[in-house]
Amino acid sequence: MTRHIARSLVGCLFMCIVSVAYAEQAAPDKDVTYFAIVKNHVFAQDLHGNITETGYSFLGYIFVKPDSQVSNAFLTFPGEQARTEAFPDFRELNTAEKDTYLFIKSPEIYADRSQYDSKYADGIYTVKFTTSSGEHQAALKIEGGVYPAPAVISLDQAGKSARPDSLDASQDLRVTWGGFPQGRSDPRGILDDVVFVIVKDCHGAKVLHSGRPYQGFHLLYSDKDYVIPANTMLPGRHYELIVDNGLVVDSNSDAGVPGVGFYAQTNKLQVRTTGSAEQGADCAAE
Repeated sequence: MTRHIARSLVGCLFMCIVSVAYAEQAAPDKDVTYFAIVKNHVFAQDLHGNITETGYSFLGYIFVKPDSQVSNAFLTFPGEQARTEAFPDFRELNTAEKDTYLFIKSPEIYADRSQYDSKYADGIYTVKFTTSSGEHQAALKIEGGVYPAPAVISLDQAGKSARPDSLDASQDLRVTWGGFPQGRSDPRGILDDVVFVIVKDCHGAKVLHSGRPYQGFHLLYSDKDYVIPANTMLPGRHYELIVDNGLVVDSNSDAGVPGVGFYAQTNKLQVRTTGSAEQGADCAAE
């Protein structure tokens, strides 16, 4: 009995130490949760499951809290004639793109990879920003050029395969993406390879996000599916369903918050719910 109690106490102590260590490692700055540099390969999937390459895009994020104080945020790109760009604050927008991050993105999706790589080269990307706790800076090395394979999106409702153009908004929608066979744990212990499921309405506004790192639940490479709750989408409307896979190629906490560099893929599927919408509510129906 005594041995059992002692063993239990040791087990509890070990779990407490592990939990504290994880909390300290993952604990964000009070203003910034994490930042990410993403070289992204973009695809589109049609109603019949055919996947077409769209091209390549670049994304740089500083994820912040809604009322946090973040300023002087800049990204310096690699290369002998390195350029520096300021991060626009997307909290200040009055459009569908408004979100809780500072965000740099390429002005277009590049069909030509050589043109894309000339503008967004592999190499060292340096992020700088100031928060209420002071100045932060870290560098991430994006190199190797190995992108995830495109996600293969499948949908089902009530245990049966569901057509993307005739979804029942009143039922849960299960999304699968064929797994993430290239995914792995981060050997640096910052962030394992991730999956995101996103739904946008026809105006481009997010109506669902499966969760971001350091902000609560989020999907990892080992996850196989995600359920979009019933009534997330409304009847008689068009939506864009997106599955992102991110391979972490560099990560550190040099800035005092987690920073992650990705090669990623985005696959986009246009879906529609059955039923009717009020006049003018579904812009994609026009």
